[in-house]
Amino acid sequence: MTSLQALLGFTAWTVLLVLLVFAWRGIAIIIKGQKANSWTRGEKKADDPSLVCRIEHAHANALENLPLFAVIVLVAQAMGKGAVTDHWAMYVLYARVAQSVVHMIGV
Repeated sequence: MTSLQALLGFTAWTVLLVLLVFAWRGIAIIIKGQKANSWTRGEKKADDPSLVCRIEHAHANALENLPLFAVIVLVAQAMGKGAVTDHWAMYVLYARVAQSVVHMIGV
């Protein structure tokens, strides 16, 4: 697998994490009648499950690391040196997914 595929996987994982949070919030809005603007950045809602909070943190962590990974991969590709990053890029993706999963299960 190439570095660009790993970059797409990293990006897809980051988007999936935020979609999980959006799904929970959508359920809370539709079923529980919460207001759409009742979540504020950095503050935990008392009735949000801890899993949702851990997913939010895993997403924030992935989002913090995505630009650095993207720059390294894209610069290597632009310089015609994609083979340098191809070997390690998938390990970065696997490590990101593993770290997120560990973060979500609360270990």
